[in-house]
Amino acid sequence: MDTTNAALDFDRQLTQWRHRFHRVPETGFEEHETSAFAAEVLEGFGLEVTRGIGGTGFVASLSCGDGRGVIGLRAEMDALNIHEQAPERSHASVRAGKSHACGHDGHMSMVLGAAKLLCERRDFNGTVCFIFQPAEEHGKGAKAMIADKLFERFPVDEIYGVHNIPGLRAGHMATRAGGIMASEDNFVIRINGRGGHAARPHMTIDPIVIAAEVVLALQTVVSRSVDPGVPAVISCTELFTDGIRNAIPGQVVIKGDTRSYTPAVQQLLEHADVIKRITIAPELPGALEAIENFHARKISVSGGHSDAWDDEAGSGFARGMRSVTHTFNCMSNARRRGVCRVAGLLEFALSEPKISCELIADGHHVSPTLMRMLYRAKGAGGICLVTDATAGAGLPEGSRFSLFGNECLVEGGVCLLADHSALAGSASRMIDLVRTMVQKVDVPLHEAVAMATRNPARAIGLEKKGQLTVGADADFVVLSPELEVLRVSVGGEEIS
Repeated sequence: MDTTNAALDFDRQLTQWRHRFHRVPETGFEEHETSAFAAEVLEGFGLEVTRGIGGTGFVASLSCGDGRGVIGLRAEMDALNIHEQAPERSHASVRAGKSHACGHDGHMSMVLGAAKLLCERRDFNGTVCFIFQPAEEHGKGAKAMIADKLFERFPVDEIYGVHNIPGLRAGHMATRAGGIMASEDNFVIRINGRGGHAARPHMTIDPIVIAAEVVLALQTVVSRSVDPGVPAVISCTELFTDGIRNAIPGQVVIKGDTRSYTPAVQQLLEHADVIKRITIAPELPGALEAIENFHARKISVSGGHSDAWDDEAGSGFARGMRSVTHTFNCMSNARRRGVCRVAGLLEFALSEPKISCELIADGHHVSPTLMRMLYRAKGAGGICLVTDATAGAGLPEGSRFSLFGNECLVEGGVCLLADHSALAGSASRMIDLVRTMVQKVDVPLHEAVAMATRNPARAIGLEKKGQLTVGADADFVVLSPELEVLRVSVGGEEIS
């Protein structure tokens, strides 16, 4: 390391600049003191500064020789809305709730340092533009400067920026061919449910549970939709509700952040084909707009857990709802509007040929009489057999429970039948549903199997995705014409 007095003085100067920026942080488009201070430093080097570009942004230029090449050195100026808790530091933020937690104070100091050295040495041939950008954190500062004709006023051939990397040894720089800093996109997901008292969850549609499922499902976008050799990140970073400690909220808002290096991955993250199907009660506030939005994105929309009247169900169908799930929760309960009885979501589905019905055909959720009515109204192609596959989910290891007469246990984080023969709520339950449709509804075996396999896959577009992987995407069961189980594979292993 150069230990001359000049080098030491330069090091101290960089530190002083950084500490000055760090003590007085300002967030996006509010960097008035920061911008003024940095501009005054550059003017002290003899440079002409053009201020007010894109708000608080500015540019200073230095030319040497007759070279026609122009490069830009860029630093961002904004801080974050994060409270700094570092009372032991003399340069800690003096502004509550704001701090330079991303290192922009260091970035500005580095560009000022580069300007100082270049002004002193003038050992290059061309022009350098020192660009100080506002509002990098929420992604609007660069757009504002460009809209303010930054590059028409200061055309550059190339532009360079650096970013601190905590953990990298002092005195070292890291670079690579291609992208090194990922692009950032943000997302907001609003989930509208039906709130209520915490002691009466059965009277609500709990958006917190839905939000938890959404957060977990988003983790599979990168692991199952992005090439493992391609970098990508999805992070859910904020969760807001309108509830309180003893009340289930009516709305949850999830906010988050994605990172990618290519437009193709960026688009994949935005439109990742992870959510195949979603259930919405069409009578809820905002439900019709949500149905239309999901339908436009080719996500299968099902009506369920609904008290909708038939006209509300019709509005849902007009917006893109194409199936009814949990049919036992969608009946009209003989409600009246004036002197007329009013049909519900299920009755509307029975009258509309383009709507399919999802059915837990176990004789408990839906009676054999209703199953026969559904079969006669919708036909083999209009019914999808589904299971209560989440039974036992979240129970402690070793828990035992009964699933409609079947003894089940939780072992290794998986819900199994007591004899370990198959997953509870999955392969074994689907066999029961097929048997019930054949034995109690007089459905031909090949039609019942289609209701359990082809129809659900078609409803969510899975038939276009190729074959499922046994043990990864589905359990595998072979039945005889007499409905006896011949082979069962769970988790990729065949069970006798």
